[in-house]
Parts: sequence; C-alpha cells; structure tokens
Amino acid sequence: MHTLYSYNKSVAKGLDILDLLSEQGALSDKQISTQLQYNLLIVQQLLLIYMDFGYISQSNDGLYDLSIKVIDISRKFRQRSKIKDVARVHLQRLSEKYNETTTLGTIEKTNIIYIDKIDSMELLRFVPVIEQQITAHHTALGKSILAYLPVKELNHYCNLVHWKAKTPKTIDSKAKLFIRLEQIRKQGFAISDEEYTMGVRSIAIAILDALNYPKFSIGIWGPVARMTPSKLRQMQVDLTEASLEISKYFTMPLSKKELPPMPVNTGSLHRRIKRNKIKKGFFERALTMFL
Repeated sequence: MHTLYSYNKSVAKGLDILDLLSEQGALSDKQISTQLQYNLLIVQQLLLIYMDFGYISQSNDGLYDLSIKVIDISRKFRQRSKIKDVARVHLQRLSEKYNETTTLGTIEKTNIIYIDKIDSMELLRFVPVIEQQITAHHTALGKSILAYLPVKELNHYCNLVHWKAKTPKTIDSKAKLFIRLEQIRKQGFAISDEEYTMGVRSIAIAILDALNYPKFSIGIWGPVARMTPSKLRQMQVDLTEASLEISKYFTMPLSKKELPPMPVNTGSLHRRIKRNKIKKGFFERALTMFL
C-alpha cells in the first residue's frame, strides 16, 4: 500500500489483527501469526497491548477475540449515524426559522463533539467544525448533557477535565459547575453566555433516551446582539419540541426506527406547558440566572 504519509508498522499490524478477528472470530496467537505471516512474538506483544486497552479479550482456552468494548464502539457509531439522520430535519427547521447556526452534539470524555450542524447564512456567525472538540462545560450543548449524567459519571468528568477558563465568564471550578447544572435541571435548558468565545451566546437542550440518560444535545449558536432574551425564549420552546421528537427514536419499536422522522406537532409543547401550569415569566426568571 502506497500512502502520502509515514506510519508505524506495529500499528498497521495491530489493525490487521483486529480485522482478522472481526472476520474469523476467536483465534489463538499461533493461528493469528500463521494467517498474517507475522512473527509470533510480535503478535503476542500486540495482543497484550490491545488487551490492556480493552479491545481484545482472552478466553479460558487461550483464544483471542474482539472485546465488548469494540462492539460498544460499533454500537455508538451506528447510533450517532442514525441520530444524525433523525435530527437533521429539526436542525434544518430551526436553521430556517432563526437563521442561526444549529448543532447536534454528544460528549466524549471531557469534550463536546459536533455530530451535525447547519451554518447560519449571516456574515457574523459562529461556525463550529464537525468533530471539533471543545471542553463540554464551556458550551450549552455540553452543560445540557452534563446536567443529566449520573453522579458517578459527572464526578469522573470533573476529575478528568482541566479547569482552564477560555473567557472571563467560563466556569472554572467543580463547585460553580454543580450550581449551574442544578439550575439547568430545574429550568430544562442550558445557556452558554460568552463562556467559550466572547460575543457568542448559545442555548441547548439535552436529548434523553428511554431511561432518561442524556445521549445527545441540540442547540443554537449566535452573536450576543441577535441572541436576545425574547429570541432565546422562542428558541427554548422550539428546541424543547425538537428534543422530545428526537427522543422518540430511543423509545419506538426497532422496526419503526428505519422510518423517516415524524412531522412535528408544533402545538403539543404549548399544550404541555399549559397542562403543567408553568407560570408566566418563568423563562425570564430562569434566564437571569444565566445572563
């Protein structure tokens, strides 16, 4: 294979081992060595490395196979690919209504990863890059997910993250983050007010699965001058509706998941708000905690 870059031969051999196990299933180190025509000692060393990182497991009879971790990675990839298709119609609708950048994201380790986005057509805009990694609690997308994580996972995040402020408004401690996340759980939405970039404001709402686990988040970014409190209120209503509709993907029967997204009933959220007797001015009072 001819490439335009240099690569580590051991890495290439390790990937060959993973490919072989994915095709043939459990094999011994000698079988792997024979089929790939690699030195047995090198194969054994690579198997130990992949076992240390959890990508390969060894059975009691000495056979090696792909681990649950690899299967989980594949599951997450398929899930992200499908949720992108499901959410796209909502990102498009929000983009057309507000002409601001709409995004779909998830958290990996300590970073928010943008899965999909539709850029604003305005000259002054925020344009994230797909697969761009930004510290999760610097963003509305990240905070909306963190707010609903189990305590153990949230503490793990706090232990891993670097509390380095990007702007004067960035949350820079675990204590401050916990206070903000409690507010987000009460209000149901997250706002990032110049916490990642000065002059940029965003709002986001988590997308929960059937067990109320925060899988993803959907949000809108824009300049502070355009992301006014009154506009944020309208966005909060539409983002909540979109989040609820996307969440249905995680609860519907498997056979129906291949169907295109159902059209949004724009009146359903307003009926729920009325039914729950949310007081007038609730959003404005909640907003003051963020802005």
